Amino acid sequence: RIAILEFLKKRFELSSPLPSDFHGIPVANKQNAWFFAYSDKRKPNDISSLWDLAAACVAMAPDKLPPATFDRCLAIHQVGVSKLTMGLFWFNPKEYLALDSFMVNYLVEKSIAVKLQKIAVLADYLGVVADVKSKLGDNFPQLSRDAYVFSNQISISADDLDKVLATFLHQ
Repeated sequence: RIAILEFLKKRFELSSPLPSDFHGIPVANKQNAWFFAYSDKRKPNDISSLWDLAAACVAMAPDKLPPATFDRCLAIHQVGVSKLTMGLFWFNPKEYLALDSFMVNYLVEKSIAVKLQKIAVLADYLGVVADVKSKLGDNFPQLSRDAYVFSNQISISADDLDKVLATFLHQ
């Protein structure tokens, strides 16, 4: 990632410092990263719909998105709520909340019930976003980082970890 950003920084003559880590930036499973299906399972408007949604999310807040565009993209084969909202977050992290597994687990821990299978249309997503904003605030990049850190914590005490390691090392 750093190498790609170094290339882009040089190519576009940017002066901003490069990030030192990527904690909290949701990533797609490498084995299922496409936002569209192979051509034999793809509908004619799938790609253009995704580009329409990308352009819209860069230009406007979630409550201004055309619902039909969001809903059409959510119905694309290979796209689900997690992947679609992750893509929205990549394009506009200050406005869009990624509902990847780290975030969903974090929200449940914070007593915000999120059932991805119940998010079928834009209004459902907006309801989750409104709930998160009212309970945790609207700094989505920070929330994403907090979710990442929370999901990667080891839930074992230092003493118990020492015992496990001692047992493992003495086998």
